[in-house]
Amino acid sequence: MSSKMRLLYKMVNSYLKVRLFNKPAPISILIDITNQCPKVCCYCDSWKQAPMYMATNDILKLLKELDSAGVSRITFHGGDPLMHPDFKRIIRAAREYNFFITISVRETLIRKHIEDLKFVDLVFVSFDGNESAHDAQKGKGSFEELMQAFQALKENRISFQTTTVMTRINKGDIDFITDTAKKFDFYTHFQPLQFPPFKKIDQSALKNPDDNPLAPLILSKEEYAEIGRRLLELKSRGVHIATSKKIIKLLFIDWPIPTLTFLPYRLDKSIKCWSGLLYNSIGVTGELFPCAYYYPTYLQIKPSNAFTEGFENALKKNIKDESCQTCMIPCFMELNAMFSLNIGTIINWLPKVIGKYNIIKKGMNK
Repeated sequence: MSSKMRLLYKMVNSYLKVRLFNKPAPISILIDITNQCPKVCCYCDSWKQAPMYMATNDILKLLKELDSAGVSRITFHGGDPLMHPDFKRIIRAAREYNFFITISVRETLIRKHIEDLKFVDLVFVSFDGNESAHDAQKGKGSFEELMQAFQALKENRISFQTTTVMTRINKGDIDFITDTAKKFDFYTHFQPLQFPPFKKIDQSALKNPDDNPLAPLILSKEEYAEIGRRLLELKSRGVHIATSKKIIKLLFIDWPIPTLTFLPYRLDKSIKCWSGLLYNSIGVTGELFPCAYYYPTYLQIKPSNAFTEGFENALKKNIKDESCQTCMIPCFMELNAMFSLNIGTIINWLPKVIGKYNIIKKGMNK
């Protein structure tokens, strides 16, 4: 059986287990291997945290356990995973397994790690607009680093996509972003600014959107709707936009209140949240969460730990409440739509992901 067919078999097997028995059998796991980041993004505080790195031995043990548990896709996350001092060893170890490997990185270290990124199936890079906008949101000199990173990724034939957080600073840069995507041959995602964006946040701010520290950046509902209509128009013309039409409409046009990242009900009744069942997140110290936005701050119960208890044991005690039914986070909502068998979303993603899956990579270092 080919690598691609084995991967497909694992995905279908996990999906059927969840649908038939309603017990966790994750297809996708996001792993925060460090909270450190070289950027100073105005809408994130990861770079302000005390440095933490997931121990390499814990990661290697975890990768083996995830493979045994039937996980199909892993995403290395952070911070910036490239800042992990043992990243070179980690990514090569991950490639030994039949995972679809994605990674979310910043532009600063891409050229330094270009050989390591050849072991990844899909790289995600943040792209916040033209030079003025990107530098305003990420720090002076970031745009120049980004263009050099795009060139390096393209020259080395490494598949990558970008994510743009829409704010008052870059709301007029959609055409510039999509033109750049065409130039460097990648697809781009667009997402609203999320609140709360922080992993450690005062509970009063969760309950009162007026306390939002990012208020100067957030667009109005009407402005988001205008962006949504423009994105749908461009996508209908075949522009390099990765976000599916379903999720563009849901998050930019239908979303009721821009300062709320989570809703306690399904905004689209056809889309169920599958976090904790078909996808999970593992924090830098091993905590197992239903998704990357579940942190101890939100939980009343101590989460299980994949390191101290083992992944499968931790999964059996997986914590999830029903307080969030829909979120403004596109990557999770795309998964939710696909796992809910939304045909349009599935058709949108198959050629962008499966078509890029490089079987040759599966044979590297074996």
